[in-house]
Amino acid sequence: MERKVKSLNCPLCGKAMEEGYVHSRKQILWSEDDKPRLFDFYDENLVTMPIRRANKVPGLRCKECKIALFEYE
Repeated sequence: MERKVKSLNCPLCGKAMEEGYVHSRKQILWSEDDKPRLFDFYDENLVTMPIRRANKVPGLRCKECKIALFEYE
């Protein structure tokens, strides 16, 4: 995936965020609640699970505020 956002200031402290990648061996899901799940039928799949390799999506993080932003398709 090509990086779309090159730089951004942290929404909490205003300092420049550093570029990097979010890596995952599984899909990355989004849900609107914190209930545990055995299946992901009702969640939005932000990053699909690739075959035979780990996910790698571009992102930005603020080490000071401990937040990360990542891009997905």
